[in-house]
Amino acid sequence: MEYSRISTKLRTGIFTILILFLSCSGNAENSTYPYHTTMQYSSLAEDNEKLTVHYLNLVNAYIQQAAVVNSLSNTLIAFTLVMLIFLLIAVFINSHIKKQHDIRHLVAQNQLIRLKMENIRNRLSPHFLLNLLNQEIQTVEQENQRNKLYLFARLLRRNLEISEQSRITLTEELDFVDSYIQLEQPTLGGEFQYKIEKESSLDPDLLFVPPMLIQIPVENAIKHGLRSSSGVKELTIGIKKQKDGIQITVDDNGIGFTPGSTSPTSGTGTGNKIIYQTIELLNSKNKEKIEISIVNKETIQSRGTLVTIYIPNNYSFNYE
Repeated sequence: MEYSRISTKLRTGIFTILILFLSCSGNAENSTYPYHTTMQYSSLAEDNEKLTVHYLNLVNAYIQQAAVVNSLSNTLIAFTLVMLIFLLIAVFINSHIKKQHDIRHLVAQNQLIRLKMENIRNRLSPHFLLNLLNQEIQTVEQENQRNKLYLFARLLRRNLEISEQSRITLTEELDFVDSYIQLEQPTLGGEFQYKIEKESSLDPDLLFVPPMLIQIPVENAIKHGLRSSSGVKELTIGIKKQKDGIQITVDDNGIGFTPGSTSPTSGTGTGNKIIYQTIELLNSKNKEKIEISIVNKETIQSRGTLVTIYIPNNYSFNYE
């Protein structure tokens, strides 16, 4: 600023001397011109000084604005970097979740393939036995014995048919259970009572269940509970509507059953294992799950086992 003032005064002095020199070399009548010219240039110099100050103020304002813009630019860069970091973290988390989902899907697929292979192997022997059985039935002379073998052959054939499906209608399942109970009934004595209690508003042709879902608890009730009990032997299958699904119960008044227990005549529990594995696979593909509970009834007025099965509405039975 001080330098600008000195430069302005220096220029003013130089121009004044130049004008005086030009005035002296001119006419006398114009001798007053240098004075007036000097006054005019002095005024111009002052205006020039003010203009210089104005420009300096503009430069200072520009520098301040540039500083503000630079600060905003730095803030924007920092914000962009933070958002980029968050984006990278989100991509990593999403990739990790997808990888875990793919691993679970692969495990489920491998388990499904293994079960299918076991199913194929298990079907070879029954088909062979069924063909032999049909031949032997023709040689049986006693009608009641022949009818029993026909019933057994029908049950075996039906078992082979439904084992290939992921779901069957409730009507088909109850028909299979009825065939099984007819086959077992002679071993339970004359005091065996069996009934199905179903709400009239339910249409079993429109309801679906996994194959053997009811048959396996019924088989357990007969083998583990009723066959060894004395007195009246009761088996009741209940089917009723729930708020968001249906509830199926298998209730007996036998001696009770503990999952995992075995006896020389009870088998190894393979049926339970298969149905639990099947439901586990199906549940992995559904938000709402099939639920099974097994309760031993130990009260003064009642005994036996109660199996409760809950199937949600709109349940998907596709596990592939």
